[in-house]
Amino acid sequence: MSKVINILVVDDEADFRDIFSEILCQMGYRVVVAKDGAEAIELIKQVKIDIALVDFLMPEMDGVELLRRIKKQTPSTEVILVTGYESVNSVAEAVNQGAYDYITKPIDFEKLEAVIRTIVQSRCRPTENSG
Repeated sequence: MSKVINILVVDDEADFRDIFSEILCQMGYRVVVAKDGAEAIELIKQVKIDIALVDFLMPEMDGVELLRRIKKQTPSTEVILVTGYESVNSVAEAVNQGAYDYITKPIDFEKLEAVIRTIVQSRCRPTENSG
């Protein structure tokens, strides 16, 4: 029996939340959504999140700040940042803060699925010294 993977989608734009949610559900994942960083932090307290897709540019709490808070609260949650632009500095900062990866808008859902699959497979691999 395979473990259900919980994915949190955090984006201030409802259309993106809806698209992500629909496609990720079709891929077989359980999806929860948040409209901003504060709501995301509250959800993480209630639900074990395996992967978080976090919009880079959001009002009040940007994606990098939310990344920091997620990693502090639940270090095992992998964070993928979603950005409308590709800035070398912002990507480097995100990786330094612990982001697993990033994807750019418009979303290449095949690439996103490949990144998620890699995370899931790495979590399912037995550890060398597990005993």
